[in-house]
Amino acid sequence: MFRHPVFMLGLLAFSMFTASAGAQTEADNKKLLSDIQKELSLGNAAKAEELVTSARDKAVKEKGAAHQSVAYLLYLHALVVEERQDLKKADEYLRQAVEIMEKAEGPLSQNLVKYLFSLARIHAIRQQVEKTDTLAKRIIAIREKGLPDSRPALMADCNRLAQVFKSMQQWQKAEKLLLRSIDLQEDSLGKENPALWETLHQLTELYADGGRLPSAESTCIRALNLLNKAKLGEDQKAGISHMTLANILAQQGALARAQTEAQKAAGIFEKKLPPEDPTLGDCLEGLARIHLAAGKLDQAELVYKRVLKIREVILGVDHPELSETHANLARLHERAGNQGEAEKHFRRSLAILEKGVPKDHIALADPLAALGQFLMHSPKAAEAEALLKRAIDIIEKKSDNYDMRLASALFHLGMIYQLSGRTEEALGPFKRSLEIKEKKWGAEDPRLINALVSYAMAAKNAKQFAEAETCFKRALQLQEKEGEPNDPDLGSLLMNMGVFYGFQAKYKEAESCLDRARKILENQDKGPHPLLPVVLMNLHTVYLGQQKEAEAQKAVKRAISLWEQGLPQSRGSLIQALDTLVELQKRAKDEKGAKESQKQLDELKKEKQEADPDP
Repeated sequence: MFRHPVFMLGLLAFSMFTASAGAQTEADNKKLLSDIQKELSLGNAAKAEELVTSARDKAVKEKGAAHQSVAYLLYLHALVVEERQDLKKADEYLRQAVEIMEKAEGPLSQNLVKYLFSLARIHAIRQQVEKTDTLAKRIIAIREKGLPDSRPALMADCNRLAQVFKSMQQWQKAEKLLLRSIDLQEDSLGKENPALWETLHQLTELYADGGRLPSAESTCIRALNLLNKAKLGEDQKAGISHMTLANILAQQGALARAQTEAQKAAGIFEKKLPPEDPTLGDCLEGLARIHLAAGKLDQAELVYKRVLKIREVILGVDHPELSETHANLARLHERAGNQGEAEKHFRRSLAILEKGVPKDHIALADPLAALGQFLMHSPKAAEAEALLKRAIDIIEKKSDNYDMRLASALFHLGMIYQLSGRTEEALGPFKRSLEIKEKKWGAEDPRLINALVSYAMAAKNAKQFAEAETCFKRALQLQEKEGEPNDPDLGSLLMNMGVFYGFQAKYKEAESCLDRARKILENQDKGPHPLLPVVLMNLHTVYLGQQKEAEAQKAVKRAISLWEQGLPQSRGSLIQALDTLVELQKRAKDEKGAKESQKQLDELKKEKQEADPDP
């Protein structure tokens, strides 16, 4: 969910009052902070920067550039320019603040930690892992020097730094910090103390986000057990853990258990909170997602509408946080086939943010891309293209070049080009999307398969055959490593490879791929796969290329038989197959067979004409 950075600014800046000194009193600091928050909430980042610059200039004039009060104002200035996405300038101001504090209080000052942490967070946003790690080690060293008095601060910093590393997907570094925090707490509080819940909950979320769902489940259950033993099973923290466990179970496909846990969470929050409390809204949103995953669309819609009502009352109908709620409703209606309602909510999701944030704000990227993806298969493909290009432009300007949102937007832009026959234009977006995913996931990750196949298809259409073959082979290697021998996805991939080789008249390679695909799709547990007739029709083309007319006719007959038995097909596909069979039978001098097939073909054409007459 989108949250305006002003909330983070207020929280962090308020914690700094104890570190400020000199020219500005605490009351002055509070007023400055309040004024900055007000301007940022109105979208006036430039005015907020003027305020902090003026205060900083005054402090330098009165106390000198090396005074601690200037360090605090540099810190504030860094947070303001961060709101404007100027991370380089934020980095610069925080470095200056650290340098002032080091000279004033020494390199191991406890007060220095707050500045170092903010600098580490900026490094993390910029994906500078080594620099973040160096600062984290320094923060821990400072806290360790102050033990035992600094034990609570050390535990808190382990938790905060874990969040920083989690944001960079540095799972092991984050886990190490959280486990150390737990050890410190168990040593001082005991293993059954409910105060451990905070860190256990954070560890649960780390495991879940890192894909370690069984570990997330067991850690979450431990957190719940602590609360139950302390007779806190109806506490809001228990509600949070029940909802977290519901999401973990849903990701593992245990939807019945997930719904039970989500309903427990909702029950706790409804007892403890007012009916229009934002936390209750968040919980209900999670319950709606699980209903949606379980295919209970009507229940999901009712809960989502309640969430929307709660947030509209609390925040107002145009608040940026409502954007995601409308997006969720859009996705629900899209799944239910209510395209008009889906488009209405996708557009409302975008309109809210366009009204609430600057036109180039990174928060706009998601609703722009979502609407673009929704429209790409509609007659509004030109609008979809423009929306995706806007999203790409914003992400490129406001984020790093390896943002997964950029990869997704580029992929769908490539799809639009591909669908409209602009094959050479499709190559660039597909390739960049693939490169980003390789950077994020590694070259051997099975999630690359779809990106590799899409790029290969585009390269094939652009007649860049060597590039296409390389990608197809990489995708095949990953699919064979990831899936079962009879995985229909493997059959689909082999079909595409067979078509690729057939396109180049490499019939031996094409036949090998298509025949393997045929065997896989023929032997599915629930009967032949719907793609099997398509594979057979492609196989017939390859047989003809090798003058194997008997095998070609056999493949076409099998495809027709499967379609007639009820496998999904368009009337046009069956007409084309029958037309092909008639020609093959005539060439084989099978006049009787050709006559029967022609009769069937004429009847089918007549049915099609009656069902869908030409204008």
